[in-house]
Amino acid sequence: MRDDIAVIVDKLRVLYSGKNAFLIKIAEHYSAQESLLRAENFEAMNDLMDENAALISAIDSLDYDISAQMDGLIRRTGMDKKMLDRFLNESREGEALRTAKTECAESIEAVIALADSFIGLMKSMTVNYLKDADELARIRRMKELL
Repeated sequence: MRDDIAVIVDKLRVLYSGKNAFLIKIAEHYSAQESLLRAENFEAMNDLMDENAALISAIDSLDYDISAQMDGLIRRTGMDKKMLDRFLNESREGEALRTAKTECAESIEAVIALADSFIGLMKSMTVNYLKDADELARIRRMKELL
C-alpha cells in the first residue's frame, strides 16, 4: 500500500477508535441513567442526558471527518466506494481499520439495546406516575363530594 494511502487508512482507524470511545461512554451513561431513574434522581439523570447530547455531537463531527477521509481515499486510489470498501475489507493493510469498524458496530448495538431498555423503564415509570395522578384526582373528587 502506498504511504499516502496507508496514512489515510491509519487516520480512519484513529477516527473510528475515537468514535468507539464516545459510544462506550454513551453506553455507560445509559446504564447509569437507569439506576438514577429508579432512584428518582432526575437532576443527575438529566446531566447525563446533556453529556450524551455532547457526545453525539462529537460523534457527528467524527463521522464528518471519516467521510472526508474516505473521499480522500477514493480520489487518491481512483476506486469507487464499493471497490475501496472491498479492498479495505479484504486486504491485510485494512485489518486494523476493520477491527475498529467492527468494534464501533458492536458498541452501536450495545447503545441501542441500553437505550431501548432505558426508554422502556421510562415508559413504565410514566404509566405508574399517571396511575398515581389518577388516584389523586379521584381523592380530590371524593373530597369535593363531601
